[in-house]
Amino acid sequence: MVMAKNMQIVGKLENLFNLPPKTTGTSLVFFGASNHRKTALVNRFFRAHPFTDGWNSAAVPVLCVNTPPRTDERGFYDAIFETLWLYLPSRDQDSLLQKQEWVSFYFKKLGTKILIVDNIHNVLNCLVSRQQEFIQTLAALSANLQIPIVLIGIKHYGRVLDERQWIETP
Repeated sequence: MVMAKNMQIVGKLENLFNLPPKTTGTSLVFFGASNHRKTALVNRFFRAHPFTDGWNSAAVPVLCVNTPPRTDERGFYDAIFETLWLYLPSRDQDSLLQKQEWVSFYFKKLGTKILIVDNIHNVLNCLVSRQQEFIQTLAALSANLQIPIVLIGIKHYGRVLDERQWIETP
C-alpha cells in the first residue's frame, strides 16, 4: 500500500514534469506527518532529473528549494539564488521586482521545468496576511514561468491551501 502510494506520487511528479508550458501553472501539494519520507520521494525524483551542462538538455530541469524559516518573498528568492549557487553580494540590495526578474531570467535560461518547494509549513511562522501573500507569490511565479510548482510540508500546513490540491502521503 505504502509503496503503491509512493509510486503514485512519483508518477504525478513525472506527469507534471512532462507537461508543456502553460499560462496557468499547475501546482501540487503533498503533505504528511513528520518523517514520512516526503523529501526522500522528492529527492528520488530530483536524482532522475539532475543538473546538466545544458548542452543537450535543460541545465536545471528540476529545482528543489527549502522554504526559509522566516518566509517572505525576498528571502524566498534569495533561497532560490543560493540553491542555484548564484550568490551575488551585489544582489542583496535589489528591489523585490529586480529579484523576481532575475529568478525569471535564470529559470528560463537554465530550462527549469518544475519548482519543488520543501518545508512549506515554515510559512505558518508568518502573519496570516503574509502567508496569503507568499502563496500568491508562488502562484504568480508559476504563471509567469509557465511551470508547475510542487509544495511539500507537514499536515497542519494544509489549512493555508485549497484542499482540492492536496495529496496526503501514507
